[in-house]
Amino acid sequence: MTWFSAHSHSEFSTLDGMQSVDAMVEKAASLGQPALGLTDHGYMTGAFSLYKACRQHDMKPFPGFEAYFVDDVHDKDAPRHHLTLLAYTTAGYQSLVKLSSLSHVRPNFHKKPRFDWADLAAMASEKATDGIVCMTGCYFGPVQQAFVRGAPDAAKRITMALRNIFPTLFVEVQHHHTDHGDEWDDTKMAMALYDLAGELSLPIMVTQDCHYLHKSHGELHTLMKGVSYGAEPGDVGFPGDSYHLASSAWVQRHYEGTPIWTEGLLGAKHLLDLHTFTLPPLDRYQYVVPNVLDQPKTLEEVVNDRFAASDHWGDRRYVDAIAYEMGVIKELGMEDYFLLVYDYVSWAEENDILVMARGSATGSIVCHLLGFTQADPIYWDLTFDRFLTPDRVRPPDIDLDIEDTRRADVVSYLAEKYDLTQIGTFNRMGFDDDTGRGSVFVKYMSGQRKLLGDDFPRKLGRVKDVYDLAKVDPSTAGNLVELAKQPLRTSGGAHAAGFVLSQEGLRVTDWIPTMLIASSDTTVTQMTMDDVEDAGFVKIDLLGLRSLSTMAHALKLLGKPAGDLSWIPLDDKETMKMLRKGKPGTGIFQLEGYTAAKGCEEMKPKTVRDLILINALYRPATIDHGYTSAFIANRADSSLVTYPHAIFEKHLRETHGVPVFQEQVLAILRDLGMPVDKLNDFLTAVKGKHAQGGYSDYSDALVAGAKADFDRLCHNHGMWEGEIDRAWELVEGFAAYGFNKAHATAYALLGYQLAYLKVHHPLEFHTALLATTHGPKMKEYMAETRRVGIRLLSPDVNISGVNWTLDHDKGAIRRGLSSVLGPKAAVALAEAQPYTSVDDIIERTPSKVVTGGKNWETKGELIGVLAKLRDSRALSSLGVLPE
Repeated sequence: MTWFSAHSHSEFSTLDGMQSVDAMVEKAASLGQPALGLTDHGYMTGAFSLYKACRQHDMKPFPGFEAYFVDDVHDKDAPRHHLTLLAYTTAGYQSLVKLSSLSHVRPNFHKKPRFDWADLAAMASEKATDGIVCMTGCYFGPVQQAFVRGAPDAAKRITMALRNIFPTLFVEVQHHHTDHGDEWDDTKMAMALYDLAGELSLPIMVTQDCHYLHKSHGELHTLMKGVSYGAEPGDVGFPGDSYHLASSAWVQRHYEGTPIWTEGLLGAKHLLDLHTFTLPPLDRYQYVVPNVLDQPKTLEEVVNDRFAASDHWGDRRYVDAIAYEMGVIKELGMEDYFLLVYDYVSWAEENDILVMARGSATGSIVCHLLGFTQADPIYWDLTFDRFLTPDRVRPPDIDLDIEDTRRADVVSYLAEKYDLTQIGTFNRMGFDDDTGRGSVFVKYMSGQRKLLGDDFPRKLGRVKDVYDLAKVDPSTAGNLVELAKQPLRTSGGAHAAGFVLSQEGLRVTDWIPTMLIASSDTTVTQMTMDDVEDAGFVKIDLLGLRSLSTMAHALKLLGKPAGDLSWIPLDDKETMKMLRKGKPGTGIFQLEGYTAAKGCEEMKPKTVRDLILINALYRPATIDHGYTSAFIANRADSSLVTYPHAIFEKHLRETHGVPVFQEQVLAILRDLGMPVDKLNDFLTAVKGKHAQGGYSDYSDALVAGAKADFDRLCHNHGMWEGEIDRAWELVEGFAAYGFNKAHATAYALLGYQLAYLKVHHPLEFHTALLATTHGPKMKEYMAETRRVGIRLLSPDVNISGVNWTLDHDKGAIRRGLSSVLGPKAAVALAEAQPYTSVDDIIERTPSKVVTGGKNWETKGELIGVLAKLRDSRALSSLGVLPE
């Protein structure tokens, strides 16, 4: 008989667990354990990962969670206890999914997901507790705490009540050599539980509360708790010996001289024998598009109709490209997926909402004809194979940028028509974490300033700063660096763009638990993006982009049709002249930052194609690796350019021998003879080395295989060893900096179009820019508006709208009322315009929103909202000036 860890916490026990699920399964397998139980605090996030990893190691997965259990969820003061719940059948897993989801939408009194006796009774009445093993939990379980209170009869009653609910109940026993300071140590508690199990004829499960991978990680875990809560390690460290993923021999030593271990082995065997759990969506991956589409035409009919209405009808290049792409899409059975995206993109078009796909989708003529992308891939020489190849299983990513002010409208449309759930995510804690929680490293070390002395760095936000700290306190710095390498999660959140759709026979709520993000009142999946896709659910990405809102607002001010940018000429000389100056790119998408502005100054763009190069070349990795400077040098002096073979010259000539775009490398590999369905695999392998920060066993094998294939293809073309080495250097080095040309093209084109508006329609552009901007950028954009000679007028209670407005008569831009007031007051005042006096304002606007009226009527003084209007000169037209 073999013991296994049935009470284990991964990184998804936020601010508590410190190990990845994959690493846990790998270690358990190395210890010869036949199974693993995953019991994160309130979450089932790692269930899919557990299942996939256990399948690889021929182990039995027991997904579940350590539950927060109360007598009554409506009693905010009810004491919270732990119960350990695991699924051993598929039905049991689905029941736990529903229970976990339910526990997350309860009143968030203690920021913990909770359920109570009534929930369990309801489950039992529907036989929903079948297939679930309930274990009585750790020291903080309801049975154990009854013993601590000196109420053994209550412990027995609670256990019997649990047995009436759960057909499979185990008495859980843990031992960490801990003296809890309440006359109970672990040995005394273990024996009390053993006796209770014997009295009630219940099986025993011996568990070890596992929170990190190796025994040596105990000190790091204590440091992590201190960092997380801003406390001294001694105040937050776990009591007892160790909480690592232990071997059976190590656990057994805790029960010497007792019969508990033998009974625990019998319990483990009993639980293993019960296991029949499978996850059909993972075993038989097949994505299914929701069947609620009302599109009467096939994809091919829609594409042909839109092609016929284009300017390229009959052009052989377009006909051939469409035929090739449609062939791949049909072969993969992805027509319905494209129709799904077309459904909400066409709805956005009909409702005057600007959308634009980013990334490799821009390389598809089908996506262009369907309205997903703006850039014509034939004109811009883009590649479909980077987007979709015949070997793909999942639908390709079609990430849509949407006006940020209208994104909610698109989401609402989808939510009304489809069963839509936002994808969840879990924030990481690390030196470079920007979620707010990452700064706890800084806060913690700041608290140690007295110990470290005056040489302590003023700012500690990056790993390199921690290495600097090593000069002061090598031990602390080393531990922090090591801690930063561990998988650490802080809290759940909502994915910025991702949503998942249920479909017939595969509903999100049946297989994926959800959680409530209280700050935004949003229900999201507990499982993250990759796991959601692994189960066959269709994922869509909708990203809000402020620059599209700016563009849409400017088009409206100009009286142009929404979404029609065809009237903007390409490569306008005046626009390029402005961009070559660098700094005047302020407010221009992708071209206003310091690096991009410098790129415009150095590259001196004359065409949009130059802007595409700037988008790709002026990236941190590209600059750091010297490829940007190499490109500029080669462009200035062609004698510096060399090619290892004519194939390389064919595809690198336009970039002066420097591979800038991913599509260039794919084209080279294709001409060398690599099959189309292997191109993206090769790219992934080579990029993996740099993505993982160096070679690992995994990337080593992939890169070695990729190089062997590459060498063979080069030999077939008569290249000698030196040429092959040079060729590999170009291809392999590209992985560190290569950019997606399709993505660069889409973004460069939008940036150019905004720049054109800035040059030729500055009033409309700057009005739109200010009207769609909030936060720290506002001051910069106001200064830029004044710099180009446009006046900014004060708000006026009789003229201003809620937002910035264009004053054609004065050739100026007027502040909106929201620039000085809250949104409710601004809307109320704008809706009731015009006014004849302050008294008129008071009479015709709600006093709770436009405050200060009573004081004006009784004392003749302006306070509240009325005072703000006066001080901003918004009452000047009524004869009331600032004091």
